[in-house]
Amino acid sequence: MKPDSELVDIITAQEKEIVWDTFTTEEAWAVGSTIRELFKSSYKPQGAQLGIAVSITLFSGAVLFQASVDDGVLPDNWNWVAGKTATVKRYSRSSFFVGRNAAAKGAGAVERLQKLAPELTYAAHGGAFPIRLKGMDFTNPVGVIVVSGLPQEQDHQLVVDACRKVLGSKETSSVCK
Repeated sequence: MKPDSELVDIITAQEKEIVWDTFTTEEAWAVGSTIRELFKSSYKPQGAQLGIAVSITLFSGAVLFQASVDDGVLPDNWNWVAGKTATVKRYSRSSFFVGRNAAAKGAGAVERLQKLAPELTYAAHGGAFPIRLKGMDFTNPVGVIVVSGLPQEQDHQLVVDACRKVLGSKETSSVCK
């Protein structure tokens, strides 16, 4: 994995880049379906018994898309989805940013994060990305797109790649090697 300080910069740029004009059930379906397609074509190791949990929700409580993709999704993946969602809702940043930002600041920051955001309630690991709308304050996402089942940097990047594809973005920055 790249150094934490570099990851923080990449993730911040990605969060500023991926902003929606609207985010309705249509966009949710497009993103969720694209996550599924990209997982099967690019992210799933050949022959692996591996699946991912995908969830797209608004902070109003509306579930816009939710699916298990392929075999290998376990109940624990849905616990991770809940923890990652809670992290974005609390911090208004991607779950990967929250974890990597604490790690970049050192052991003391990680320890403080673990006290403030206990592991069973929050998950500061890659895979949950805020849904932001144009014209709204950066600190007020309206929902979250979550993937669980891959290594954390791949969970994160899969969401970013799917959003970029749906939005038609040409940006290629990646948290993966």
